[in-house]
Amino acid sequence: MSNLTEFLQLHQMTLGLAYTPLMTVYILAMISPMWSLYLLVCSLLSILPTGRFQALADLCLSTRLTIDALFNPVAIVCYCYIIPYYLGNSAYLAYFFFTNSSGSQSILPTPYFALSLFVYMAWYSLNRYVYKAIKPGIDFNKEYLMTFYSPSRVFGSAAVLLALFDFEPTIAYLLWCNVYIGVAISLFRYVNSLYYAFRTANFLMTNK
Repeated sequence: MSNLTEFLQLHQMTLGLAYTPLMTVYILAMISPMWSLYLLVCSLLSILPTGRFQALADLCLSTRLTIDALFNPVAIVCYCYIIPYYLGNSAYLAYFFFTNSSGSQSILPTPYFALSLFVYMAWYSLNRYVYKAIKPGIDFNKEYLMTFYSPSRVFGSAAVLLALFDFEPTIAYLLWCNVYIGVAISLFRYVNSLYYAFRTANFLMTNK
């Protein structure tokens, strides 16, 4: 048992109902190097002169989509629920998960990240079509992608760690709490962006 696990279990007894929210924030702070890397990449992308060089703009967009896909908290939830649901009794499940040393099911990182990237790119392309249908004059990349970063991806950094490493149950639980917070933020932002698109559709159609 790690020192961190001992620390968390000790506070689980002393904090009571406050344990989960407080320790979820604590774990988020502990994994700050991961989400700081995401913010650093987003910061660098935001200061590059993309307006003057189309090739650079395309490269920045591809980079932004890639890191958003890898840090997407929704991806790991879908991966861990949908794939076992459909492949639970199939030998194909071994292409996506493996049994770790403790006998638990763990994610295979390579297929997880590859599938996350592929599905997110498909999702992005689908949404370009949907948003263009709602608002023909839309600047999709500016309205669909935040100008600096996606807040859900800060919490999604926990998903990256869960995909790469095996954690003791106490730590894994708090990492999953961060993942679910990221999922809630991601879904709220998506619904809100759709609402905004419908609300401003007529304006852009007559003033494009």
